[in-house]
Amino acid sequence: MIEILNIFYLFVTFFIIFSFPLNNIFLKKILEKYNFNIFEIYSFNILCLLTCFFLLSFFKLNVLYIFFIFLGFSLINLFFLDWLKYKKEIALLIILVIFLLSYSLEVSTYPYLEWDAAVNWIFKVLNFKYNYSFKNLTNVPGVVEYPHLGTYLWAIFWKASFIDYEYTGRLVFIFIYLTSFFALVNNLKLNTIQKILSLIVIIIICFDRILISGYQEPLMFSLCIIFMILVQKIVNEKKLYLNYLLLILCANLILWTKNEGMLILIFLSFFILLKKEITKKNKIILFSLFIILIILKKSIFLYYFDSFFFGWKGYEFIKISEFLSYEILQRLPFLLYQVLISFIKYPVYILFIVLMAITLINEKNLKKHSDFILFFLINVAMAISIFYLTNDPNWKHHTKVGLDRMLYQTSGVYLIFIMKFFENFIFKKDNNK
Repeated sequence: MIEILNIFYLFVTFFIIFSFPLNNIFLKKILEKYNFNIFEIYSFNILCLLTCFFLLSFFKLNVLYIFFIFLGFSLINLFFLDWLKYKKEIALLIILVIFLLSYSLEVSTYPYLEWDAAVNWIFKVLNFKYNYSFKNLTNVPGVVEYPHLGTYLWAIFWKASFIDYEYTGRLVFIFIYLTSFFALVNNLKLNTIQKILSLIVIIIICFDRILISGYQEPLMFSLCIIFMILVQKIVNEKKLYLNYLLLILCANLILWTKNEGMLILIFLSFFILLKKEITKKNKIILFSLFIILIILKKSIFLYYFDSFFFGWKGYEFIKISEFLSYEILQRLPFLLYQVLISFIKYPVYILFIVLMAITLINEKNLKKHSDFILFFLINVAMAISIFYLTNDPNWKHHTKVGLDRMLYQTSGVYLIFIMKFFENFIFKKDNNK
């Protein structure tokens, strides 16, 4: 019973703390033109607070004090909320709570960490839980060069829990994960029933135990969705510059969630590059800031950890002369087979391919969807190349345990296209009635 009560306490905490700062009556006039729905506000508040947590993580501070400070601000903010504005979204909020409860109970029933979380990520969590500094990460076991954003967040909510159970800190990842789904779907021109049906479909096809096992891929998954939501908003609302600021915050969080965040950010940038609605000036500014963020992260890693490229030691490429050697080329069939397994494991890929094929047959306009097609090809190529190009005698084993995770964390991007397909084709007739 105490565990269930603690879970509900954390639920309330999530809804309160991430209600701050964007949805109060003092910002109503400023934000009214942005037309944010409640789940977008929660998603963007997540970006703001995670950025604050990220900045504070470089200082030796008590994470429990940080939690209570932000909770205090959020509680004060509750008195200045425009409660009536979101009354139409009560049904979706109830659905969110139901999924949040079911996933949280699953974690509490099976609270064990999978391999990478148990031998690497958890030690970063403990470092921050016991109020050690970012600098002290050089002394913790595991791969200390892994980015620390998710583990800092994990430590905060573990420390804030009434019971000292590690899994309680991971529940916040579920909240962020589900919120990103709801932010995406609630932005569609669908009625409530259609939104609920869409949510059930994508939540089912995207679920994997990786969500509850302590890995950081679900956080990256969620950030990719939020990034794409913001790109859409920039396209539709060209002169609303808060969207640009939020996009930059999201880009930085992506870099500090996983080692491959740098590559993911570069590939996500294609969605900006190929949008005619975004001016060249704004593209240059965004890309310049992305590069600065990458250089800044790289500089910090070089200073503290003496790491290179992806952020972990021991990663070496094969020689250029070996790229097309028979020994290396033999890897391709196995790698492609693992890609196929990953597609089956994560049906969002199969659904994307099928729906994209239908769309291209009907519209006969390859250029219109070139951003998603290009991202898909580069995304799969990146996942393959990491294991194809590495000088790793255990590449087969690492492919089996790592390639699917590589593809999982970016799979949320394709939900943007899938949901638009639902809106424009599956529910089109109903919406026209």
